[in-house]
Amino acid sequence: MNIIDSKFYGLVEKFANLLILNALWLICSLPILTIGPATSAMLSVVRQWKLHEDTSSVRNFFRYFKENFRYSFIIGLFFLGYSVILFFNLFYLNQDQSGLKIIMLIPLLVITFFILCLSAYIFPIISHYKLSFKKTIQNAFFMSIYYFPTTILLFLLFFLLAMLVKYVPILLLVIFSSGGLIQFSLCYRVFEKIGASYEEVNI
Repeated sequence: MNIIDSKFYGLVEKFANLLILNALWLICSLPILTIGPATSAMLSVVRQWKLHEDTSSVRNFFRYFKENFRYSFIIGLFFLGYSVILFFNLFYLNQDQSGLKIIMLIPLLVITFFILCLSAYIFPIISHYKLSFKKTIQNAFFMSIYYFPTTILLFLLFFLLAMLVKYVPILLLVIFSSGGLIQFSLCYRVFEKIGASYEEVNI
């Protein structure tokens, strides 16, 4: 009975941590401009769970929110800015019925694809490594191309999460933290393959 109780308690604790982390991410992402720091903080907490079995969600979240704020804020602004540009470009192209529509759409989709590749790895890299801004971008791009099967899995994950939220809105309570856990786990497999060639690893 004690074994059953301990397993049940462990499951309840993990679910509670997912709820807390999800709530922290939502609250800190509300200003929109801070979605980058909130995401890197969330993934850093997930990293602590996975590598060090540290279940302190609140304390660690705000610690990493502050530590990674500069890089993740700039990167978050970049993704938000591109999302706005993409939206208005797609809106404009949707109104255009000329032959230029296809010519303009193809490069836009290619650029969007590479931006999505970067987004799959860049925040897990920030949470795991202490690298310069330039190296962070370079390695996110390298990993997304060199480990393309994992990149596809990450794309499928993002799509699945979007569909789940659309059809089961109550999952908003845990969907972002759960997705972050899966995302970091997939990226960590890539980090392990790369090995200790990166000297500046977070502890």
